[in-house]
Amino acid sequence: MVNKFCVPGCTGNYRTGKKISVFRFPKDAELRKKWTHDIRLQNFTPSEHSVVCQEHFSQSDLILQSTAVDWKTGRTSTLPLEKPRLKENAVPCFLPNCPSYLSSRQEVQQEPPSQRRQWLEADALSKAVSESIETVSAQRENDSFKIVVNF
Repeated sequence: MVNKFCVPGCTGNYRTGKKISVFRFPKDAELRKKWTHDIRLQNFTPSEHSVVCQEHFSQSDLILQSTAVDWKTGRTSTLPLEKPRLKENAVPCFLPNCPSYLSSRQEVQQEPPSQRRQWLEADALSKAVSESIETVSAQRENDSFKIVVNF
């Protein structure tokens, strides 16, 4: 049997659309329930042939490459996957023909803690340097003396 796309308004893999990967509904009951809820179709029960295309998932939910370690040499090889895979708890989040508050193409990019820490340290260092410069210039002004000669 042919895969059945279940997201309304989706044109992925049609003759006019681009060819993209599709994902079957998960077997895990809780995750399957989340997928069904997020697709927002009334009275919808996914079958074994129901699929959702990759366009409805966040880029951060897709696994596009695989990494392998050669234990003899210690080298790590990273190769692109022929077909993308989904991360374990990925849920479709981009839905066409839905209000913007239900579906948004804006992905929140959260920076890793180490990068945020570096940014905060650089900001604190910059503030400390500017305060130090102000303090030194104020101190020099106070330490300077004026020679007043009265004749």
